[in-house]
Amino acid sequence: MKKLTAIILSLTLLIGLLAGLTLTAEAASPIENIYVNGQPLKFSEAERPFIMGEGDNGRTMVPLRAVSEALGATVYWIDKNDNDQPTKRIQIVRYDTTLRLDIGLPTMHVFKIAYDEELGKEDQKQTETIDLDAPAFQGDETRDYRTFVPIRAITEAFGAEINAVFADNDESRVDRPMNVYIVDTYDGSNENKVSIADLYDSIDINQSTLISTVGIITRIDSKYYLQDENQTYKMIELKSIPDVENFWKQQLDAADNDPVGIKVKITGMVDKDNNNKYSMVLRRGSTGMLPALSAQVPAAENTAAEPTPTPRRSRLTSNSDDETPATTE
Repeated sequence: MKKLTAIILSLTLLIGLLAGLTLTAEAASPIENIYVNGQPLKFSEAERPFIMGEGDNGRTMVPLRAVSEALGATVYWIDKNDNDQPTKRIQIVRYDTTLRLDIGLPTMHVFKIAYDEELGKEDQKQTETIDLDAPAFQGDETRDYRTFVPIRAITEAFGAEINAVFADNDESRVDRPMNVYIVDTYDGSNENKVSIADLYDSIDINQSTLISTVGIITRIDSKYYLQDENQTYKMIELKSIPDVENFWKQQLDAADNDPVGIKVKITGMVDKDNNNKYSMVLRRGSTGMLPALSAQVPAAENTAAEPTPTPRRSRLTSNSDDETPATTE
């Protein structure tokens, strides 16, 4: 009888152990690579993507800047103090779309710039609020204090497609690595491209018109300007530079926080004064700014980058909620 009891107890423990291994395997499947339009993203060990949660509730978390910039988006961090509780807000801008998240909060707000018939000009409005299964968070020293976000929510908000698949066919492995494939067909062809020279010459563009332009940053006295790369004497002023320590280092990786000479692509709504002189205001809620040579990975065609087996979409899922009108900062 004692022997039978011992056998039953051993079997029970074994079954429990195997069940635990199965659950852990689902939670621990490593992310081997992330591909954007077939190009692998590079991560340091501290930046490696990982799955937060267990089983079908797991969500793939990725370093914010690496994925956003691969999609041609600009990332801004904004220090906030809500009810005496310091926190960080993230705003991710790509042309007419801005995503806003707060560290630790399970929602993401989507804003769009479009022509408003009542105002008679382009304006930015909130179009969607998305509930996140996993909120954005800032890692500790082991993660080099990087900010991580749920990858599906970010990519799909920009209109890209995403799938996660096992990297091999060995179903006997409990730690099968996974690859994540992002297909982004955005190529900027819809952007209203205007040269700095044309703005300098005061062509007929209405106040607050959304544009895309490329130029070289220069400084005269204490003011910053964007020069036309071909006619360098033609320039427009960059206004309202955020009063943030090491802003240019943070945004453009400018040595000694000095952006002079850096060629950038800027998108945003132009300002126009009473003398018909144009300028660009650096609004962290709507102005995109990236080094011109660091634009997004070339857009994909409307086909998958590689043949993909049955996707494990459950690890990447996010859900949307009702619209809540608001404006970015």
